[in-house]
Amino acid sequence: MKKAWVLLVFFLFNSLAMAQPSPLTKILTSRPLWGRDYPDALASLRAWSRINDHMVAIFPNQLVGSTPYNAPEEAERTAQALGQALKAPRPKPNVAFESLLKEALRRPPPFQPQVLTRFEDDSTRVALTAPSLQFLAPALSIQQVQRVIGTPEKTSTQLIQGRGDRRPILLTLHSYAGGMIVFVESDLSARPDLIDRVVLDVDGVAKEVFKGGQ
Repeated sequence: MKKAWVLLVFFLFNSLAMAQPSPLTKILTSRPLWGRDYPDALASLRAWSRINDHMVAIFPNQLVGSTPYNAPEEAERTAQALGQALKAPRPKPNVAFESLLKEALRRPPPFQPQVLTRFEDDSTRVALTAPSLQFLAPALSIQQVQRVIGTPEKTSTQLIQGRGDRRPILLTLHSYAGGMIVFVESDLSARPDLIDRVVLDVDGVAKEVFKGGQ
């Protein structure tokens, strides 16, 4: 009888553990952090993976790839490839993301690929943009982030120097889920505690969100 009780407790404990979302899933599905177009940002991850851009920055109104391009022609080719990747059959989400992504996976993406020059370091990047996008919750602050998902696993800083004599930009990086998601403050923001962007590890997040990892 005692052995049966031990097995039952073990089974219930493991079932409860399996029912709990991972830290990454909890963050990605915490709606107070995200804007109305955020599901479309998640739905685009496989397209970013197909152009071999493995980090993407979610700004309030645009998605920007991490790869800098030396030649504008190369950036334009990559932007075209991203556009084609967005037209590919949509991935199927894992159960935890079915409700969040239901509408985004049914409709055409609300953005288009574009080549832009980042003010911070004057680099040429590929981005997804459109008028009036809202990927992050309005005026999202690091205090709000911590109230919703807790203290970051790691906080660090990064200095970005552009061309010329203008002063460098200081970023403060708040890392969660083993660094797969990073909430970033910039000293150029209107308020020092505002979240300037959220950086996602494309492959790690896609594995969490979609069946088959992509």
